[in-house]
Amino acid sequence: MKKTPLYEKHLELKAKMIEFGGWEMPLQYSSILEEHLSVRNNVGMFDISHMGEIEIYGDKAKESILRLTPVHEKKLIPGKASYSFLLNEKGGIIDDLIIYTFSSERFILVVNAGNLEKDLNWIKEQVYPKTEVKNLSDDISALSIQGPASEEIFKILFRSDLSDLKYYSFEKDLRYNNVEFLFVSRTGYTGELGFEIYARPEEILKLWDILLRLNVKPCGLGARDGLRLEAGMPLYGHELNENITPLEANLERFVDIERSFIGREALIQREREKHLIGFKMLDKGVPREGQKIFILKNKEEVGYVTSGGYSPCLNEYIGMGYVKLYDKETELGIDIRDKIKRAVITALPFYKRR
Repeated sequence: MKKTPLYEKHLELKAKMIEFGGWEMPLQYSSILEEHLSVRNNVGMFDISHMGEIEIYGDKAKESILRLTPVHEKKLIPGKASYSFLLNEKGGIIDDLIIYTFSSERFILVVNAGNLEKDLNWIKEQVYPKTEVKNLSDDISALSIQGPASEEIFKILFRSDLSDLKYYSFEKDLRYNNVEFLFVSRTGYTGELGFEIYARPEEILKLWDILLRLNVKPCGLGARDGLRLEAGMPLYGHELNENITPLEANLERFVDIERSFIGREALIQREREKHLIGFKMLDKGVPREGQKIFILKNKEEVGYVTSGGYSPCLNEYIGMGYVKLYDKETELGIDIRDKIKRAVITALPFYKRR
C-alpha cells in the first residue's frame, strides 16, 4: 500500500491505520467521537495527501476542461475552485473532483485517490491534441484544517482573516516563516469553516509540526466520514459511481446543461432511475451501506442505503440512499439484520453550520 509523507507522523501519534483507496491512512488517533466533536466545536486537521493532483495545461487547456466536465464556464476564473465531475458517455460519474483555475491555459484537478490512474487515462484520451496532462500527485501533499477555530489558525499562519479568502477560491505562493505553500484554498468536506493547504511533501511535514504546536487536533478518516455524512456530502464509491448521474445524486446545480460536454446527451435523454435521499431512523438500529430500503406500508423494495451511522451532533442515527420512488411524506423501512426498522425521509444536509 502507498503511504503519504506524513505516515511516520501518524505512527508517532499511535494512529490506528487502515487501507483506503490503496493508501495506508489514519482511521483515528484518539476516538472518532472526540475528533468529530473537535472539528464541530474547535479545530482539527486531516492528512489529504493521498488525493491525486492532475495538471492540465497548454494549448486549448480550457477547452479540454469544458469537454471533460460539465462545469459552468463562468466559474473558470483564475483564483477560483469549482466542484465538478468526469462523466462517461452515459452520463455516469467517473469521478468527482475540484478544478483549480490558475489561468485559461493552466488548471489543476484534485481527484479521489483511488481513481487517480483511471482519471489520468480518461483525461489523456479526451483532451485536445496539444493540451498537456501531467500527474503532480507525488510532488504535492496537502492538509485540510476544519472547524470554527480554523479562522484563528488562518490568522496566525497568514496574518489575514479567513473571510478574505472567499468560499471556493484560493491564493497561491504563500509562506509562513520558512515554510512555502503552493496554494491555499477555502473548500472542505465537513460542512465547517476551514481551508486546505497544498505544498511540497517536505513542507507539509514542517506544517504538521507547526499545527500540532498550535493545538490543532489530528483527525482520521473515521471522523471525516461522519462529518461529511452530517453535511450531506456524497462520497465516491458510496453515493457516486459510473452508473449514477449527477442528476440522480441531486447535483444538477453543478451541471451546465446548456453547453456541450462528454455525457451531456445522455443526461438529457436518460430517464432518472433513482433519487438520492437522506433519512433518520425512528426505530433503534444502525443503517449501513447496502441495506435494502422499503416503502413501509406495503413492504415494496424501492432502494438501498449508501451511507449511514450515528450523528453526534443530532444524537440519532442517519443515512443516505437511493430510492426509485420519491415522496417526502413516505415512511420508509430499512432492512437491518432481517428486521424492518422504521425511518423517515429528511432534507439534506442533516447538519448546518451555525
